[in-house]
Amino acid sequence: MAVGGCEIIDLGVMVEPAAIVAAVQEHHANFVCLSGLITPSLEQMIVVIRELRRAGITITVIVGGATTSPMHTAVKMAPEYDGLVVHSTDASRNMQIITSLTSPTARVFAAGILADQKRLRELYASAQDRRPLADYRERLAEAEFQRQLSPAASEEKVREGEHQHKLKSEPERSFLAAAEGEIPATAPESLCLANFEISERYSPAQSFPPQNVAGFHHYDIVAVERHIDWDMFCAEWGVKKEEDKKQLIADAQQMLERLKRENILDLQGVIATLPVHVEGDDIVVQGLHLPMLRNQTIGEDNLSVADFAAEAGRITFFAISAGVGLKQFAEGLRKDGDEYGAFMAKVLADRLAEALAEEVVPAAEGERHAFGYPSCPDHSLKRDVFDLLQVEHLTNMRLTDSYMIDPAESICGMIIPGARYFAVGRIAEDQLLDYAHRRGISPEIIKTLIPRNIQ
Repeated sequence: MAVGGCEIIDLGVMVEPAAIVAAVQEHHANFVCLSGLITPSLEQMIVVIRELRRAGITITVIVGGATTSPMHTAVKMAPEYDGLVVHSTDASRNMQIITSLTSPTARVFAAGILADQKRLRELYASAQDRRPLADYRERLAEAEFQRQLSPAASEEKVREGEHQHKLKSEPERSFLAAAEGEIPATAPESLCLANFEISERYSPAQSFPPQNVAGFHHYDIVAVERHIDWDMFCAEWGVKKEEDKKQLIADAQQMLERLKRENILDLQGVIATLPVHVEGDDIVVQGLHLPMLRNQTIGEDNLSVADFAAEAGRITFFAISAGVGLKQFAEGLRKDGDEYGAFMAKVLADRLAEALAEEVVPAAEGERHAFGYPSCPDHSLKRDVFDLLQVEHLTNMRLTDSYMIDPAESICGMIIPGARYFAVGRIAEDQLLDYAHRRGISPEIIKTLIPRNIQ
């Protein structure tokens, strides 16, 4: 947008609604742009919109990001505001929206957006999923019966093996043993142990020290870049034409070379493969309960992440980041007027985070289940895993009160052997109340954490 002649007031990430309102008033802004990468961001956007409305502000709000959509904007956001709320598919689209809303035909453009949003609200109302939901307790009882029939390791076997390496594959044993100083750091090439440094370890004096936790810093980008998904990279830019893709990727390769040459990004993380057992739909790891949700839709598979954990007896938990160092670098580019380069570095860091997860997490044996995704939609579980792995002690990653990871170019999740991907979907009130009890959180707060799953 700066390239298009706009003056940008960059407030950064995870900004309080009151600060956004104050900045709008101080700078006499013409537009507000909000971006959301995870589900809690959607709720925060609505809070911001309500605060703008309360302050009597009606300037156009442009929303975008991975979790946003035209439907959500029309149904959940637009009705909360007296001004216009516009969904943008990507950053390059923002300038087109602003140009249209400052042109002589602005009223026609705005009227078209309002008409489209009204149509989407009507479509949403008519297309609500009305498939019946099963009784939660019956679904859980059925799953527990199936677990008893499963040839998987029993809970007793898992507990007996809690301090043994038998539950880990040979590459994982070598990787974690090297991290603990038990053997030379000669892990299989795929893990590239030589490419990063092990950070400080747990001490016996700590009250809750997980076994076999490996923290690392300065992972070599050269080992990671082969996993970059360039199709997803181009999608983040909204680029579809092949010629445009080639030019964009060429620019990205130049930026990637600079990131490597100047050691701008510190790729870091924590990984731990730990024995687990299940109690109902809770995954239990070293005494910590991680409640999971179960699909209740009649006609769909009766699945919970807990089912796969019961079968596997172990889970690889991880938190990784490719965003440490990005903020300072991007700010420097912006000061030099290079908005294109700043955004390029940010999108590359996003893709490098995914690539780093592919590189260091043993995904070959099961699907990756990230917190906030359809199979495990509750973002607040990140706090439990961050504490379990002592992520904030071993790395520069921090978790905000709204469960966003700072830097944003980070991933927290788990790999379960034999697991496959699925969606929890809508849950009924019986499971909502049960889950709230297991989480120790009020049902009203749970509704804000998993709004898309509430009936």
